[in-house]
Amino acid sequence: MGSIAAGTYSNSIRAVDNAGNGATASFTVVVDTTAPSGTDIQTTNGGTAGRPDTGDTIVFTYTEQIDPGTILAGWDGTSTEVVVRFTNSSSADSVAIRNAANSATLPFGSVALMVNVVTTTATFTATMAWSGATITVTMGSMTSGAVVTNTVPTSMNWSPSATAKDAAGNVCSATLTTESGPADVHF
Repeated sequence: MGSIAAGTYSNSIRAVDNAGNGATASFTVVVDTTAPSGTDIQTTNGGTAGRPDTGDTIVFTYTEQIDPGTILAGWDGTSTEVVVRFTNSSSADSVAIRNAANSATLPFGSVALMVNVVTTTATFTATMAWSGATITVTMGSMTSGAVVTNTVPTSMNWSPSATAKDAAGNVCSATLTTESGPADVHF
C-alpha cells in the first residue's frame, strides 16, 4: 500500500443488516504530513527595559500548533510552572526553559540572545501557556544568579527541538529561526 498525499478526504460507509435495513455514515479524514517549524521568537518587557526580570515574556511561535505533551509530559497547554535559565557566554548568552523542579531542560531547542544579559547563570521562576501555534513563557522572580541591563539591539536565534511534534506526530524541524522585525533590545 502506498502513502496517501496530505489533504482532506471525504469518506462514507454503508452497512446493511440481514433484513435489508441500511444506514450510511459520512466523515472526513485529514492527512497531515507537514512538519512544523519555528517561525518567530520574541521577548517583551515587563519590568526594567533591557534586562531579564519579573513580568518579561519569551514567546515561541511555530508554523502550527505543537502537541503540548511533547514539550512537557502530561501538559495540556494550560498555565504551568517552569524555570527559565540564562547561561552566561562571552558573546551571546543563551536561555533554556526547564521543568518546575529545574532538573531537566524542556525541548524548546536552543535560544541564543546574541548579547549578554547575565554575568553568571541566572534562574527565574516562570509559567508557560499555550495558545494556537504559540507558547508564551512569563518570568517570575529571580532565584539565583546576576543580570545586567543591555541596550544593544540584536536579533535572537532559535533552533527548535526535533522532540516537539504536532498533533499528527510530525517531528518539528530544527532549522534556525531568526527573530522577526528589526533588531531590538531584549526584555
